Amino acid sequence: MNFKTPLLAACLAVFATPHLAADGPGTLPDIPGFRTLHCDFHIHTVFSDGKVWPDMRVLEAAREGLDCIAITDHFKYKIDSVRKKHPEIQGDRNRAYEIARDAAQDSGVIVIRGAEVTQGMPPGHINAIFLSDANIAKPDLTDTMRIARDQGAFLFWNHPSWKSPDKKWEQDAIAQWFDIHTELLEADILNGIEVVNGFTYSREAHQWALDKNLTIFANTDIHIPMGLEYDLTEQHRPTTLVFAEEKTEAAIRDALFDRRTAVWFGNSLIGSADYLAPLFEACIDQEPAAYLENLAVVMLKNVCGMDFHVENNSPFDFYNKTRFFSIAAGESVGLAIKTGQRMEEIGLDLSVRNLHTTPDEALSTRLSLEVTGEITDKKLLDQLYSD
Repeated sequence: MNFKTPLLAACLAVFATPHLAADGPGTLPDIPGFRTLHCDFHIHTVFSDGKVWPDMRVLEAAREGLDCIAITDHFKYKIDSVRKKHPEIQGDRNRAYEIARDAAQDSGVIVIRGAEVTQGMPPGHINAIFLSDANIAKPDLTDTMRIARDQGAFLFWNHPSWKSPDKKWEQDAIAQWFDIHTELLEADILNGIEVVNGFTYSREAHQWALDKNLTIFANTDIHIPMGLEYDLTEQHRPTTLVFAEEKTEAAIRDALFDRRTAVWFGNSLIGSADYLAPLFEACIDQEPAAYLENLAVVMLKNVCGMDFHVENNSPFDFYNKTRFFSIAAGESVGLAIKTGQRMEEIGLDLSVRNLHTTPDEALSTRLSLEVTGEITDKKLLDQLYSD
């Protein structure tokens, strides 16, 4: 292929394209072998201390393009006491799930039955999801969680670093692991942990997930209407990305037990390189590179709903960029790569600084750039510029 002047001129114009706000946050793509499902597994309704009827939670999720939500009302709010505030509430602890499930029939949203087992620290609040019956509350918290486990439920620790205004156990928002958490882990009761809850991130929880093989979550813990908590034209709710073989409740459950999740928090992703690397690659469309003498020019387009902040770790410098550059959501960036010689394929080693594989490390990955064209007009070099 021979790259002529008009094509390169168009490419160079993209170098100067300003950042344009996306129309909402969008979703992230599938990766090879798995569907990328967008989920929120910690949601409250009027059946405990939430302010929203269960069917509204489905409407919110459908509007945002979510694939799955879990209704997880607190056990500590007894149904009889809830009815005193809301006489229209009828049924048992399964009723909120049933209302949401029925509302979701034609929405594309999967609704999972769950509950929040609430106690002070230790061990704190524990979510049980994939329950077959939510009427499992017992005086002893561990008995309740054992019943949930025996139903085949998945249990995870909520907001381990939560700093409430009226309690003293949170150690100033620094999460601590107690003996009872070890006991729950060894009893196959504790399976996961919220690394992100609402607007907060727990470094400690992130590291425990790695050390103890816990599935990571990002959830809203939403109580009020979603639109009052988040500006959904500019941001998305914190989301658990589930890499499932198909979009079914059973496949989601299998993925959670297999620790196939990542966390989408603001403009950051947290997770294993096994999932973040193919996710990043799926977000980047690339034109074949073309050579102008020994300078390779390539266009990279970010087709996803988040920006990427990138560091060049390859042996090749850029003619028009520093070592650090960004690829904004929905936009393109042109790279002029100083290879010094002509190559049929260029390996571009990158660190994606807002994709976190550990609390201290960013994703390291490689883009393989195919070179198939040639640029013949040397004057076009003058149109390249550095940001």
